[in-house]
Amino acid sequence: MKNGPRLEVPSRRRGSCRADHRPSCWNDVAMAGYRCLLLASTLLITVLLGACGCGSDQRSQPTPLPSAGTIGVTYDGELWLLAVDDSSEHRIRFGSDWAGGAALSPNGRRVVFDTTNGIWTGPSVGGQASPVRGLPPALTRPSFDAGWAPDSRSIVFAGEGGIYRTDSNGKGPAQLLFRDASATEPRWSAAGALIAFVRGRSIRPEDRTIWLMGADGSHPRVLVHGDNPSFSPDGSRLAFSGAEGVYVLRLSGGTPRLLVRHGYQPVWSPHGVYIAYKRQTKNCDDAGCHERVWIVHRLGGTATMLEPEFFESGDLSWTSAAPPEKTVSISQPDQ
Repeated sequence: MKNGPRLEVPSRRRGSCRADHRPSCWNDVAMAGYRCLLLASTLLITVLLGACGCGSDQRSQPTPLPSAGTIGVTYDGELWLLAVDDSSEHRIRFGSDWAGGAALSPNGRRVVFDTTNGIWTGPSVGGQASPVRGLPPALTRPSFDAGWAPDSRSIVFAGEGGIYRTDSNGKGPAQLLFRDASATEPRWSAAGALIAFVRGRSIRPEDRTIWLMGADGSHPRVLVHGDNPSFSPDGSRLAFSGAEGVYVLRLSGGTPRLLVRHGYQPVWSPHGVYIAYKRQTKNCDDAGCHERVWIVHRLGGTATMLEPEFFESGDLSWTSAAPPEKTVSISQPDQ
């Protein structure tokens, strides 16, 4: 069979625009423009997702751990101190009448804790504790939920009837800042001007509200639904637990940004770069679920897990001070 006539297709060099092939040339230009637009759109979406923290679980590299600092978490009758650089464990033990609550001061030198006969403070390196005096009779056995002032000289706590403030040395009388029996979880801002706290009796964060007020109790106002508030060190943001996990909110306004799903009880690192939080594991039974402490960058990403695994642990605290070199005990004068 003879070959038929061959159809000659004029050749075009990429980027050339000959007058006799102008329609095809403009098609090439349009396609190139479309590809550039598609690439630009993809880059823009990637940048926006990174900025908002959306899809943060998709990043492959875990969050690098900070070089220093100590995370405190109450567990099994002790305050566990986790060195964030190597996850080594140190512990502070309390007396037999310890009621289960404790928090490190911002400078890492003191611990506030509750007992069956009141609130006490003691040195984080171990030693003798001092009672916080000047509490009203109804507060001699308050439900512990305390936060330190940024200068480590005062504490704010939730007691019977509301939110109170007192000197950490126990010399001054307690001052009622906000009267509401459902008010809990008071937390001081780093600048010392604001106190965040939670109202509501539900155990679901979406059914509770976070409030702000002045350090003297002035101008209380509702901020957002959630619980477990934690101020960033520069005072510009608030991390908290919400319906889907840990959120970060700019206090100047805007919409809360979901940082990590399924996390709760966040706390900022002393320098404001990282956020620690807790998350339940799949190790559950009839009594409840185990949990671990995680650290993530404040902008999101893949979180890094710390050891060990806890069960029904308390709130977190984070200071820049190094933990004690060994397990220490804080005793009360009558013990």
